[in-house]
Amino acid sequence: MLLPALIFCQEKQYKKKTDYLEADAGVFEVFDSDRTGFFNVQFQSGHHLSVLYPIAGFMFNVTSGYYLYTGLALPLPVTDFLILQPSISPGYYERGDGIDLGCPFEIRSSCAILVKVKNLMQLGIEIAHLSNAGISKHNPGTETLSVVLNPTCTQESGIAISAWLSFFRLLNSGNTDFLQKG
Repeated sequence: MLLPALIFCQEKQYKKKTDYLEADAGVFEVFDSDRTGFFNVQFQSGHHLSVLYPIAGFMFNVTSGYYLYTGLALPLPVTDFLILQPSISPGYYERGDGIDLGCPFEIRSSCAILVKVKNLMQLGIEIAHLSNAGISKHNPGTETLSVVLNPTCTQESGIAISAWLSFFRLLNSGNTDFLQKG
């Protein structure tokens, strides 16, 4: 009952939206002992279906696993500068040398808390869960925790994306000691 009310109340604020090219870096299998680093690139279209925005992305981790997905996001402005954004995205998962999630079809559900920085970008944190929803007998699921940089698709935002790519190169260098339990 609360969700329809939120959607109805927020609809006027979503008449025109900017495209965003999100870059995340964080920890894959965050609650397991086999945690590893990952990087995610996601496009969020400014074209919307009522208050839902199409998203598409590619997530990969340092154990050569990847997840290719598409779905919908629901950005909910809490204040003028704070946004709560849940999303759901079915997609294709390839494990590489990482965790076996049961089957190639996985569903990613996530929630991000974002802070709007002028009209240039959004910064925040996101927690996500990947699961095959019981489609296969083996369904361990896993969680990710990441720092999100969500710049608008403008020329100025290219500098921020370059910084995130440099951070991922550090994660991908093979030195992931800082991700291990102490």
